[in-house]
Amino acid sequence: MAPKSVVDLLSQQNPDALVSMLETARSEFKTAQEEVERKRAEVALIEEALVKARRRESGGRLTREQVFEALSAAGEPLTLEDVHSLLTKQGVTATRDSVREHLRRLVEKNGTVLRDDQGRYWAAFVPAATDDDIPF
Repeated sequence: MAPKSVVDLLSQQNPDALVSMLETARSEFKTAQEEVERKRAEVALIEEALVKARRRESGGRLTREQVFEALSAAGEPLTLEDVHSLLTKQGVTATRDSVREHLRRLVEKNGTVLRDDQGRYWAAFVPAATDDDIPF
């Protein structure tokens, strides 16, 4: 005689017992799904905390001042990749996107950095005031 399947064995049960088993299984399934969602949220929070902890260990977040100083020290126009590479060589941990965002803000809001059509950036220095009263 061939072994019976689980469905065959269950079908031999009283229908009321099967209804009770179904309700229990659905309840346990819902509880398991809720636990999975709680664990997903927990993992996301722990990952976010880990990112913050690593930033703190590496000296904190990238600042606009660090980006501006890197451009100023270079003395020549740099691409986004050049700035990111220069900061990385200085030991600054920053993503390419964070460097791009700081450059954008320095160009648009501060005006302390200029950008050309080829995507090169350089520090905008304001020349010292000249005295027009000096005869030549």
